[in-house]
Amino acid sequence: MTSCVFETWSESAVATSHASFSPIRRDARPGPQAGGDLRVVTTRLRPGYLRKNGVPYSANAVLTEYWDVVKERNGDSLIVITSTVDDPMYLRETWITALHFKKEPTAAKWAPTPCSATW
Repeated sequence: MTSCVFETWSESAVATSHASFSPIRRDARPGPQAGGDLRVVTTRLRPGYLRKNGVPYSANAVLTEYWDVVKERNGDSLIVITSTVDDPMYLRETWITALHFKKEPTAAKWAPTPCSATW
């Protein structure tokens, strides 16, 4: 399933305007957690691939996301999304990735376009 996500946040909250990940169950536990300001655990995923033409993951995989808002010394705000995938069928160890997004002062650089499955 194709998904388009635009993330916005304030200093005290994280909000997703649209997200579609195809899981059957998605649990969000807000508040301080070990490893993040927000922890999201997704189970019972539809089997697929971690990257295009990459390593597969099974229906038993567990995706855990940690969302952190970080304030830099210069005053910039970043949101860091650290994702871990545990899958005993295809992975020998936990697969970890992190995405960093800088908060812009205005939406002047935001120019959304419709999603397309073709190039």
